[in-house]
Parts: sequence; structure tokens; C-alpha cells
Amino acid sequence: MSIPTAVAERISRRIGPRLSPPAHAAADYLFAASFVTAGLLFWRKHRRAGLGALTCGAAKLALIAATDYPGLSGNARLVDFHTHGSLELALAGVVAALPELFSFDEHRHFFSVSAAGMTMLHNLTDFHRDDLRKPPRQFRAA
Repeated sequence: MSIPTAVAERISRRIGPRLSPPAHAAADYLFAASFVTAGLLFWRKHRRAGLGALTCGAAKLALIAATDYPGLSGNARLVDFHTHGSLELALAGVVAALPELFSFDEHRHFFSVSAAGMTMLHNLTDFHRDDLRKPPRQFRAA
């Protein structure tokens, strides 16, 4: 575990879960946008770093598209919100390991800080909040 990730883990565990699912969804979109933007910026000088960032952005966008966020409508319901949290934490581990996997030192700080941010987001999100669950659909007799 990198130093930024360890610090983020310790701080966010002390604070506890405070973010709602819609706030988590907004942060997910920001992380996806940061990965895609970084990938495009890194591409010219460092293709491996750019490819790594674009891959992370694509994985994050795929996870967002498949997740059923409580309190939000319009998303697919392939992955429930609790499972999303587990997959997101696994993705944070992959993000932290990408510089080693793709053999580059440049832009390593971007990946370690992003992994720390994703870990912090996971720890600050209340994944067990049921008050935003969509109510069951009511059918009326004709």
C-alpha cells in the first residue's frame, strides 16, 4: 500500500461514512473524468501512462454505467451499490499498481493519489443507507 493510500485509509476510517449514494455517484463521475483527461494529457509524452489512465477511466465508466445507485434513476441494475463499493476498492488497488504493471515511473504520483482518493471515497460513503432505496412500484387496478 502506498503512503498516500495508507494516509487516506487512516483518515477516512476515523471520519466514518458520511456521503450519500448520490454524492458518491457525483464523485465517481469526477474520478472517471480525471482519468480520461489525464490519459489524453499523458498520451503524447508517455503512451503507457496514458494507456493506463484511459484504461482506468474506461473501467470506472463501465462500473458507473452498471451500478444501481440508490436515489438515482436511469442507471442499469447489473451491480448493486454494495457490490459497487467492493469493486471500486479493487479498482483502487489496480490503479495503485498500474505504474508497476506498465513499467513507468513518470506520472506515478497521479496514480497513487487517485488510488488514495478512491479509497477515501469508499470509506466515506454510507453503503448501508436504505432511506434512498427506490420504493417498490405500485400497480393500480383498472
